Amino acid sequence: MFGAASLFGGVLGGARVDRGGARRPLTAGVVLTVTTLLISATSTTIWQLGLGCFSDGIAAGLVAVSVNAAIGQSHPDHLRARALSLMSACWIVPRGAHSDPCGGRGTAPSRTTSTARTIART
Repeated sequence: MFGAASLFGGVLGGARVDRGGARRPLTAGVVLTVTTLLISATSTTIWQLGLGCFSDGIAAGLVAVSVNAAIGQSHPDHLRARALSLMSACWIVPRGAHSDPCGGRGTAPSRTTSTARTIART
């Protein structure tokens, strides 16, 4: 449910970003995130919890698209690729860290930091 709502939020946020910039969709996404946390935390039925989860997906889609658009609009050409790759590393590296908990490859924060440093140096 979260994934489908996130896709919908991304499409909705992308259309808004194209029309008026990243500020409004980002603000809406943050406000909606807080609202969904309140809905989910105070839910008394599974339907309320489902609504909170679906709304959180929409908010995540809005925020993800808005942040990437803001990076694209605000960074100069020579830094844009580095900033976007750092954002990608922040999403991908921690997920990979949790896929093999017994692998002994270090913790997620230490690998994320080392990956960020590597990207920043290139």
